[in-house]
Amino acid sequence: MSMNQVVQLHIHNPAVELSHYEEIIESRRLQLFGELSTLGYDRMLLLDAADRPAYLRCKAAVEHLSTLETMASRGLKTAEDLHEHIQLVRDLSDVLTDITAAELRTYSLDLLRSMDAEMQSQRRA
Repeated sequence: MSMNQVVQLHIHNPAVELSHYEEIIESRRLQLFGELSTLGYDRMLLLDAADRPAYLRCKAAVEHLSTLETMASRGLKTAEDLHEHIQLVRDLSDVLTDITAAELRTYSLDLLRSMDAEMQSQRRA
């Protein structure tokens, strides 16, 4: 692997690329508008037309990585884990009245499993 390939691999971090595009947008915004508000304008239009698809890809990749991090923090590593998480939230929200489904969605898979096991044991007792 040559030195150029190593540098290219390192640079292909979507967050780094997105930061680069955001810096370009911000510098052009300051050049064009100064301290005036740019509300109502799509910031992406400040990029060159050729850079806009790459900017959108980077933005989507960063959002995707953020979603994966959030899922991993809740113990969701596979599609089956996600399905189980959704099913447990649905089942528990039907029974529990003091915890909303929105709050249950933020709980880890292990916590939902233990809550479900506790509910099952209370039903049997």
